[in-house]
Formats: sequence, C-alpha cells, structure tokens
Amino acid sequence: MNDMSLETEIEFKRGMRRLASTVTILSTAAGDEWHGMVATSVCSVCTSPPSLLACINKAASLYEPVTATRRFCVNLLRTHHKELVGPFSGKLKGRERFTHEGWKLDAQGLPYLDDAQALFFCTVDQTMDYGEHGIFVAKVDEVRVVEEIAPLLYQDGKLALSRLLDT
Repeated sequence: MNDMSLETEIEFKRGMRRLASTVTILSTAAGDEWHGMVATSVCSVCTSPPSLLACINKAASLYEPVTATRRFCVNLLRTHHKELVGPFSGKLKGRERFTHEGWKLDAQGLPYLDDAQALFFCTVDQTMDYGEHGIFVAKVDEVRVVEEIAPLLYQDGKLALSRLLDT
C-alpha cells in the first residue's frame, strides 16, 4: 500500500467515526444452530420493493450460515440492550449468545429479539463480494416495530447515548 492509500484509509476511519449508526444484531438459524453478530453496516436500499443492505465480514461466524440459508433478521437494538453487544461481538459463541431473555423463533425458524426497536425479517436477493466483506441485498418479508423510540447508537468507536432533542 502506498503512502497516499494509507493516509486515505486512516482519514476514512477518522471520518467514519463521526457517523452515528443504530446498533443491530443480525441473526439466522441453520438447522438447529443459531448464529448472530453485532452489525452497524445495515441500511435501507428502497421501499419498492422493501429492501435493505447488510455487510458481513467473510471471517465472521454469521457469513456462511447467511450465505447457505439466504435468510436473516435485522434486530435494531434499544438502549436497554447494551449488555448484548459484548456477547454478540465475539465474547460468546454460537447458541451461548442467545441466552438473554427475549429471543424467539418466527414461523420459519428465524431467531429474533422480541422487544427490539424494530425487526426486519429478510430473504437475500443479491450478493456481492467487496474486499473482506459480503454485501447482502435482501427483500424485507416482514417488519415489526415497538412504538417507543430509543435506539442504541454507535459512534466514535463506542456506544453512544441516544436522546431526544427538543426542537
């Protein structure tokens, strides 16, 4: 890597630390095995058809199960879910990550967090590899939301407190 690319990479990381993102847990099941990971690289693609994009590192334990099953759930975390970030960031493995109360299965056997800020049940429509990540474009099959808005946010390399601002 030349000096200009290294400098751009460093500045890119600094710039991205200024972007606040809702913390999510991507979850799926392959047979009886449940898989999940924390992700902030999730965004909407379009509303017709309802779709979103999720990026998963190819080295992550979730990558192969999502590739195989072509189904996943995006669980948008709420502020009171901050204790889930550690287990789903690699401190625990496999089914151990799902010991927190509130995990359920949908009719197709997809694990989801019952009291998440919002849930997006998805079927992968397109995939693309870029660098060390797989990019999954998925059709949203079902959405569930809770009315109280209190997203768990990630900014500047750490969890950030979300709060409503008076305008």
